[in-house]
Amino acid sequence: MPPFPARTFAECHEIMTAPGAVWELEEKEIRGLQLKVYKNAPPSIRAVWLASKEFGSRDYLVYENERYTSSQAHTKVNALASLFYHKYGIRQGDRIAICARNLPEWIFSFWATQLLGAVSVAVNAWLPPAAMIHCLTTTTPRLVVLDAERAKILAGAVEEMDQVGGTRKVLVMRAGGEVPKGMSSLEGEVASWSDAESKLPEVEIHPEDVATIFFTSGTTGLPKGVVGSNRQYTTNLMNSLINAGRAYLRRGEDIPTPDATAEQKAMLLSTPLFHAVGNHSSLGLCTALGFRIVLIHRWDVSRVAQLVIAERITHGGGIPFMAMELLEAVKLASGSQHVLESVAWGGAPSSAGLPQEVQGRLGREVMPSQGYGATETSSMATGVCGEDYLLRPTTAGLPTFVTTIKIVSEDNISLPAGSVGEILVHGVSRTYGYWRNEKATKEAFTADGYYRTGDLGYLDDEGFLYISDRAKDIIIRGGENISSVSVETEIYRHPAVLDAAVVPVPDAKLGELVAAAIVLRPEFSTPGAVSSQEIIELVASALPKHCVPVMVSFRDALPRNGVGKTDKRILKEALSKIWLGQQQKEHQLQERVQVQVQAKL
Repeated sequence: MPPFPARTFAECHEIMTAPGAVWELEEKEIRGLQLKVYKNAPPSIRAVWLASKEFGSRDYLVYENERYTSSQAHTKVNALASLFYHKYGIRQGDRIAICARNLPEWIFSFWATQLLGAVSVAVNAWLPPAAMIHCLTTTTPRLVVLDAERAKILAGAVEEMDQVGGTRKVLVMRAGGEVPKGMSSLEGEVASWSDAESKLPEVEIHPEDVATIFFTSGTTGLPKGVVGSNRQYTTNLMNSLINAGRAYLRRGEDIPTPDATAEQKAMLLSTPLFHAVGNHSSLGLCTALGFRIVLIHRWDVSRVAQLVIAERITHGGGIPFMAMELLEAVKLASGSQHVLESVAWGGAPSSAGLPQEVQGRLGREVMPSQGYGATETSSMATGVCGEDYLLRPTTAGLPTFVTTIKIVSEDNISLPAGSVGEILVHGVSRTYGYWRNEKATKEAFTADGYYRTGDLGYLDDEGFLYISDRAKDIIIRGGENISSVSVETEIYRHPAVLDAAVVPVPDAKLGELVAAAIVLRPEFSTPGAVSSQEIIELVASALPKHCVPVMVSFRDALPRNGVGKTDKRILKEALSKIWLGQQQKEHQLQERVQVQVQAKL
């Protein structure tokens, strides 16, 4: 292997975006903005699905004991599209909402919606009922598709969805027995539909047409619907391939071309399909490339261990804790040879040691990869892979070829390299804004086309992005700003730590203090194997005194939201309750001691 790097970043960019190359660039005016776009990106999400028909007898989807080839999946999707179009009158631009866990019917319903040129509304299935109803009524879908769990939860909301949201029909996938009043079984409707082979309309879809509505997490209020176009979705497919391509060139190798005779690649799709990472960067990418998609009913390390070997998983990951547990799964499957090629993660801060650990435990041929973005950026805005990640383990990567990142101060002044400020993202994959929420759109999207992420970070001299923290996660102790990410990074240096999160706890004098919640690796989980003092001393050895946790809580798991990210709001409430309880006990003890001392006097 030639010395690394064999090519500069500029040389890689020139090769990858040259005329005739996969990532060839051109400029287009879109909604009043001059933007760089990929000349060879699929023109629509529908086009991605139609092109996948060529994979024919290849496995497309695996779930539990079910297996669907590409041809079988297309038959399923066509039948659903026919039902939606001919029986329920769904037309181009209408909205179809899906609210379910990851199931084959979720995927089939999504592609059927796109086949008609309709808009897919992907609702977080783990939201509280009121928030789910909010999403299902404000987006006014003409058709709603639920799984059986959500059907039970929303059984009393059918009339509201009809009267407020204008929903014509609610279908339940895998209903099993009797469905709630006002709903119908999806499978039953398809089975009784006599015109499943009816011809579907030839719709003319433009790249700038609205195609999707995904939702923000809703951690600071009700979820907001993020409106995305066909081009924004398919741009992410192109963005998602940059990291690996550049990694090959940096090594001095050529970018591999698809080989139809090679063993099929397989991805363990662990992130929810209602999330941009699970959909844009996983479902869409696998469908376009002919990968086998392996779904899992719920994340379970022992089950993951079985699937990695049985399904010959080549690509896995998710959010960082899933990537770390994937390593544990491979360890559980010791004695069986894995074929993993890539472990990728994003969506939350990760341990600086994770890239090295991936190669150390899985082999140097396995590429660690990291991506950074948001629902509002159609998933990936920056990314890094392979040796460049190993050399810069705390980076979030380089901007994609069609993305511009700038760092600004509180008064919106652009900052130079090395200066921490808010991260703003500009480019063609930036979404249109929030569904029927002009106020929120104006607050988050600037007039000149930037999305305000609310994240704090900086760019280095080479253009690599580094995340300092979410602005809302900054801990303020006596006027000192403390990055929760910086403390978490130090905690992850301890070999026993599997997962960690840092949140504030209240203090009457200083306002906030630092507290840490930690999940230990299984081999360190026996009581007393790791002490709070060890963690405190580790952080104290690297960070200023005011950054050191005043308490460490060892837990079996961290609370997570619907997309698997640590729910710091819930964690903050839990640790604050523990902390205040401890302080009250200490205060009571001090009072008793004082009483005893005074009695002796």
